[in-house]
Amino acid sequence: MHTIRNASVADAALIAQQRCLMFRANNLTPVTTWDELELHSVRWLSNHLADGSYAGWIIEEDGAAMGGAGVWFMEWPPHFIHLEPVRGYLLNFYVEPQARGRGLAKQLVGLAVAECAKRGVKVAVLHASPMGRPVYEALDWQSNNEMILHISNAETS
Repeated sequence: MHTIRNASVADAALIAQQRCLMFRANNLTPVTTWDELELHSVRWLSNHLADGSYAGWIIEEDGAAMGGAGVWFMEWPPHFIHLEPVRGYLLNFYVEPQARGRGLAKQLVGLAVAECAKRGVKVAVLHASPMGRPVYEALDWQSNNEMILHISNAETS
């Protein structure tokens, strides 16, 4: 049987490790080494867990971490779909391979959405991996057409 607990600043390294495992499970290539990404993630997570702008959860089973997730409360300007100054950004969803298919990710999404509602946040967003997309679609999440541009010094002239 699993339990889910709130993450604390002490969990920053574990969440960073799961974050890198999540990217690796999706065959993504980092802009740097995995170790450097993990180190930068620990710093970011520590700061945001400490100031309350990141809420996270850890799934444990028999004392071992089996997964986790989080939501970052991002400042956002008034928008045509909402006027509130904050959006919830769901991220760092990871479940160990041996624990997948048991509805754990769905439970984590529910906790993140409930935390958004508790804080009065009206809109939540995320970037779905191919593995996660069916989970979110089954929970009525809708796709949009966001684009990305990587900016470098050469492109800004």
